[in-house]
Amino acid sequence: MNKLSLFFLLLLSCLSLKMAAQDKDWVKDPTYTDGVKHKEYIVNVTPLIAQFVPFNASNLSKLNLFDYQFRKMKNGKGIRWGLGVNVDPSFNSTDLQFIYLRFGWVRKNQINGHFHLSRSYDINAMGEDSEIPNNVPRKLGFSGLGFSYSVGIEYSFNKHIAISTEGSLFLGLLNIDEEGPKVRFIPPVGLFFHVKL
Repeated sequence: MNKLSLFFLLLLSCLSLKMAAQDKDWVKDPTYTDGVKHKEYIVNVTPLIAQFVPFNASNLSKLNLFDYQFRKMKNGKGIRWGLGVNVDPSFNSTDLQFIYLRFGWVRKNQINGHFHLSRSYDINAMGEDSEIPNNVPRKLGFSGLGFSYSVGIEYSFNKHIAISTEGSLFLGLLNIDEEGPKVRFIPPVGLFFHVKL
């Protein structure tokens, strides 16, 4: 056995011992087996945090100034509703530039003590102002009805407070703009704050 193989074998042994030690500390989240309905209130805090810390330079973070979600979960499965509204960034006008409503089915799996993976299938109804000035980015360039598949990662600080991010693959089918169906990938650029009850 050469020295490189021996080194990798030793490294793998150390990592497996470390993972086994962490496995003893891991406790399954009781909300996956308690049979009780849990509620989660979720708000997009990206625009608020971006005012103080420029952690996200994406134009998508400037949209959806108000993004609210509600989940009702039981044993790691449930349904969710969402509402997103974007207003004029100058706040000189109350005209809505973007609005969406979402309803979907969500499933959440615990990865370890604090991390959870969520997947959801949603029906989306959205409207976007087609006369937005060129200097303001459009979110999807779509108004109508569509479907989306979302995958997110969530970190729980305790049983009541968590943060998450989520990426979505959006398929717009019934387009009011009459430009035909659209497929868009929305990267996980938003940071969401969860309150669980």
